[in-house]
Amino acid sequence: TDFAQLSEYRVGDSVRHIDWRATLRMGKPIVREFQDERDQYVMLLVDCGRRMRPDDRQREMPDDGAIHSATHFDQVLNAVMLLAYVALKQGDAVGALTFGTPPGEGRVFAPRKGTHTLNALMGQLYGVQPTLTHSDYLTAARALLAHQPKRALVVIITNFRDEDSDEIGRA
Repeated sequence: TDFAQLSEYRVGDSVRHIDWRATLRMGKPIVREFQDERDQYVMLLVDCGRRMRPDDRQREMPDDGAIHSATHFDQVLNAVMLLAYVALKQGDAVGALTFGTPPGEGRVFAPRKGTHTLNALMGQLYGVQPTLTHSDYLTAARALLAHQPKRALVVIITNFRDEDSDEIGRA
């Protein structure tokens, strides 16, 4: 949350939010009010490496008799679109960066706001497929810092394994 304004103390306000300098100046209790942060950057790091290829989901047989299933990567794309939609509805700028791709094939979508952002993001990620490449989290972190120097909420969407914990920690 961000500071919004000072206001007179009311019953039920948190004592922790009393601004003692303003209280001394005004001669009555004054509290700080806060509001949710707006206009933030949300960067979605999308793993396109080999661990996104397998299909571990149970195959379901719907009423039409066809077998429908989704790879990890299909689930990731659904999660990316849902997260982007929620962030955009809250007034945040959304961007994406793919990693775990062969050199030169990664995609970068600079953070944007607005109604057309979701469609533009879908268009940018439409042709992306998981590859046989190892997902290098350190390289992904460097690419993120190169493309997004400003403060941002970073969401890494990957098929995490315990053996990756050291590399992710360093990244």
